[in-house]
Amino acid sequence: LVAGGFGLGTSANDSAELYDATTGRWRATGSMTLGRGDTASATLLLNGTVLVAGAPGASAELYDPVTGSWTATGRMIEGEGGHTATLLRDGSVLVAGGIIGSELLPLDSAQSYDPATGSWSAMAPMNVARQGGVAVLLPTGRVLVVGGVGTRVAALSAAELFVPAIGS
Repeated sequence: LVAGGFGLGTSANDSAELYDATTGRWRATGSMTLGRGDTASATLLLNGTVLVAGAPGASAELYDPVTGSWTATGRMIEGEGGHTATLLRDGSVLVAGGIIGSELLPLDSAQSYDPATGSWSAMAPMNVARQGGVAVLLPTGRVLVVGGVGTRVAALSAAELFVPAIGS
């Protein structure tokens, strides 16, 4: 699934396509409810739907591959995109860091999406504000967040761990 991006102009588009690895061909699928640029995340959920979160306005939506349709879901607490999104063992999604506003300020926030309720919950903030970076689910169930760009638009070498059991 490839969704959104920028067209020939500067506005984000709402198109989505599926790639079939067997045939090597692309085909159009349903359009998103909103146009999204290149800072949104996509996370495959345990039930087979895909959560696309971030920009515009901290919105989020779900893609159903069975019907090829999109539906809006709960709005993120904050953030326009540029975050990491990690599927946790319990089926929820951790969104960490990102950007906010036209100044593209990095965030130290962390939030969790619950697919059962379609709602977001605030987690304890990260130690370092960052946009981008990489988050990896470790065998222990913890999430390692590494790198990204900080408040001075400088690459970060900082790493930290998120512990789902305590939300911190």
